[in-house]
Amino acid sequence: MKNKETITVKIPSVIKDVFEKDMSVIPNCCGAYVIKVESGMLYVGSSKTLRNRISQHKYKLDPNIPPSDKIVSTCYYETETLAEARIMENWLIREINPQLNKTNNNDCLENECGAKCSKNCKTWNTPAKNIMFDVHIIEACKNIPEERLSELPKKPGVYVITVKSGKKYVGSSTNVCSRVKEHQSSIEGNVNERIKSANCYITKTRTDAYIFEYFKINELKPELNREFRDDAWTWETVELKKHFNKTTTEQVILFKKLSKCIGSCIPEIEEVGRKDRVTYRLKNKHVFFIKFMSGYLQVDLKDEDCKIKSSTEFLESIKPTASDKFHKRLKIYKISEIDEAMDILTQAYNGVLK
Repeated sequence: MKNKETITVKIPSVIKDVFEKDMSVIPNCCGAYVIKVESGMLYVGSSKTLRNRISQHKYKLDPNIPPSDKIVSTCYYETETLAEARIMENWLIREINPQLNKTNNNDCLENECGAKCSKNCKTWNTPAKNIMFDVHIIEACKNIPEERLSELPKKPGVYVITVKSGKKYVGSSTNVCSRVKEHQSSIEGNVNERIKSANCYITKTRTDAYIFEYFKINELKPELNREFRDDAWTWETVELKKHFNKTTTEQVILFKKLSKCIGSCIPEIEEVGRKDRVTYRLKNKHVFFIKFMSGYLQVDLKDEDCKIKSSTEFLESIKPTASDKFHKRLKIYKISEIDEAMDILTQAYNGVLK
């Protein structure tokens, strides 16, 4: 089977060539962006808070853009949802083949930029316009029951898992069979029930898989993909309510404030509840976790290269264990300490991103 799935994304506005000094005009909404640096190289990204995310690049809080390479200008595509922003990001990566996107494995399908990020690219504000493009689907398998999941293709693609309660989870992988079986063997994280069945869509390239993954998320609105839910940064699980019941009102407020800052400032990170903690992951790599302690929040984070710098007395080194491979421990007692905590957590995120 070889087929093309046409993807349509509604774009309320496109603004091109926003120069560094004018970046405050960029709205803090969902969207994808293309950054051009002095060397001429490009970087593509997306966020639900565009201005905040682009500011991270401007102030060298992201390792993808070399510190010595100054940002010249930014183009951005506004979208209505975060999933559509992710679709646009990966389409732009596919079309432009940007040199600074380290995860891009030259999946570019066109010699000429279909995104028209050139002098011919036009700015528009209203009315909204649709951008349409194709994704190549090589093979599709539907309604594969739990006992036959090992028969799924061992190829790049997208999978849609349905659990016993009927809820869904959408993901992508370079090996669909292996990834789905990981979900099957570990009833934790987003897929926290037994799997009932799975669909999969094998794509021509890994970048096509990313595009189609976010297309299915936008289409299906899967309950188990927390990052794309309206309540993604307002934790409401039974596990956390138990902790809230055992803690003070001040701790509840402190955690919710910190959780909201993490969701706004650190792109692509995923919040997952586990027994006695809330874990934050980047593409299945643990970055840090938060525990409720007596009178404070404890944050354990990764710092393998000992590069995290801070003057706070509440950051200390700890010895990694077999189960928890973390290197630093931060204690947060009050809301006024969150800004400094976010600087430390952003450094931990950048370390894992490398």
